[in-house]
Amino acid sequence: MTVKEAISTAKATLPNIESISKEVLRFFAKELNCNTAKLIAFDETEVNVERLGYFLKKRGENTPFEYIINEADFYGELFYVDERVLIPRPETEILLEYAVKIAKEISAKSLLDICTGSGIVAVCAKKQIPHLVVAASDISKKALEVTSINKTKHNVEISLIESDLFESPKTKGFELITANPPYIQNGYPLEPHVLKEPHNALFGGKRGDEIVKRILEAFFSKDYKAIVCEIGYDQKNYVLDTINGKKSIKYGFYKDYSGFDRGFWIIKD
Repeated sequence: MTVKEAISTAKATLPNIESISKEVLRFFAKELNCNTAKLIAFDETEVNVERLGYFLKKRGENTPFEYIINEADFYGELFYVDERVLIPRPETEILLEYAVKIAKEISAKSLLDICTGSGIVAVCAKKQIPHLVVAASDISKKALEVTSINKTKHNVEISLIESDLFESPKTKGFELITANPPYIQNGYPLEPHVLKEPHNALFGGKRGDEIVKRILEAFFSKDYKAIVCEIGYDQKNYVLDTINGKKSIKYGFYKDYSGFDRGFWIIKD
């Protein structure tokens, strides 16, 4: 079977997946250790029919494409991902950009990325500002195993901390906190492929903002200097209510690429 025939078969088998052609190209590009441009140019290249069948079966079962190829794009880099971690979203690149900007503004020497998952923010922050002492923390030991794979893949020095938010003593002493916590309301209807991702990385409680609340409380009760945190589109008012009345701080919010409120930052003066 040729690449051209594989794409045609995939489109006929899974017509509801708009990106299926691109996915087939990327799947076989990785299988053949080449780039997608080569497969587009040489669409008569032979591919393995059994591997196509495996791919179509997985996608038909709503397995996210990134889990099938064990690879996800983030901030121009490739990261290893599997069922142990959330798949990186483009919106989290905005969090990273604010984190780098604030780290430079406050001349931060250390950064702690909590709810790190695959470690994308921690790894990219270290690569952007090499002098930063960076640690990645998560409640999930399995998620930290993936973080470890990515820190090795990108050849960066990052400490790994297994902790429920700030409960471990090892989370003390950092200047800048970054966080992409679970913030979706329990039971909120999600697409089938999203529900294949770890639920403890998606759902934040009955209201959805319970973990965000714990993060804010800890931030203000400890000696951290600044925080950048991703939130749900409907959680800005809760954050504002918490910030109101706090003295000697600067803060702001940012929107995602769809125009929804998606995160906040705070700097203590």
